Amino acid sequence: MKDIAPSRSPSRPPPSRPPSRAAPTARRAPALPPEPEPDAELDDADPRKPLLPPSSSSAGSYHHTGKIVAPEEVISDARAFVGGLTRSDKITFAGAAAIIISCFLPWKETAEDGEILGLLSIGAVALVGGAAIIAAIAVRVRRTLPSLHPLAPWVIQLGVSVFCIFFTLISIRLASDSTVVASPIGNQMVENSSASFGVFLALLGAIGALTGSLMGLKERS
Repeated sequence: MKDIAPSRSPSRPPPSRPPSRAAPTARRAPALPPEPEPDAELDDADPRKPLLPPSSSSAGSYHHTGKIVAPEEVISDARAFVGGLTRSDKITFAGAAAIIISCFLPWKETAEDGEILGLLSIGAVALVGGAAIIAAIAVRVRRTLPSLHPLAPWVIQLGVSVFCIFFTLISIRLASDSTVVASPIGNQMVENSSASFGVFLALLGAIGALTGSLMGLKERS
C-alpha cells in the first residue's frame, strides 16, 4: 500500500494577488510666481511697476527755479526804473500815471445815480491808454523787444496821448447835460449830469504825456 500510495503532490504556490492600484496622488496647486523682493528695482517697462506721484524733490526744484519776488523788491525795482528815466520820460510817465489814477475817481455826476467812477464808465478806455503809454516807455528804455523798430514806441506814446486828449474832451462833452431836473434829495433843481474831477485829471495827464513825448523826440533828434 505504501508503494502504491500516491505521492504527495507538490504544493502549489499561492495565487498571486492582483497588484493593488496605487492611491491617487493629490493634484499639485499651480505654481505661483515668485514675489519680487521689496528692494528689487523694477524696469520702467514692467507693468507691475506702480505709478508714483512726483516726488517732493522735483516740486522743490520747481520752487527753486521759479523765483518768488517780494513786494518790497517790486517797489524798489519800480523806483529804480523811474529814477533812471530822463526828464522827458518822467513827464510822460507822470502823465500816464495821472490818467490811470483818474479812472478810479468820479468822471460823471448825474441827478439820478450820483457820482460814477471812470472805471465803471467809458473811462476804462483811458485806463488802457495810460497803461499803453507806460508799456511803450518800458519797452523803449529796457529794450525788451530788440526786433521792434526804435521809433515804434515813440509813435505809440504820441498816438495814444493824442487819442486820450480827444477822448477826454468828448467825455466831458457827453457828461455835460444842462437840463434842469428835480433833485431826488430835497426840493432843489439841479443839472441832469455834469463832468467830475476825474475826467479833468485825465485830460491834464494826457496833455502831460503828449508834452513829455514831444520833448523826448526833440532830445533824441
